[in-house]
Amino acid sequence: MTIKKKSEKRLKKEAYWRKLWELTSKYKKAILVDVDNVSSKQINKIRLEMRRLDAVMIMGKNVSI
Repeated sequence: MTIKKKSEKRLKKEAYWRKLWELTSKYKKAILVDVDNVSSKQINKIRLEMRRLDAVMIMGKNVSI
């Protein structure tokens, strides 16, 4: 029986999932937002404002978990 190595894509998904679970244990509140037609500059502005509030933003582009 051979041991199959996990792909890089799979490892990234697992790391994303771990980070999401760590944040759910740290924070008591969450907001989920679905965005369309938003530029990276707009997302960056939102992220900077959230840092001032000690909030964390994780984002997945075309992510299906």
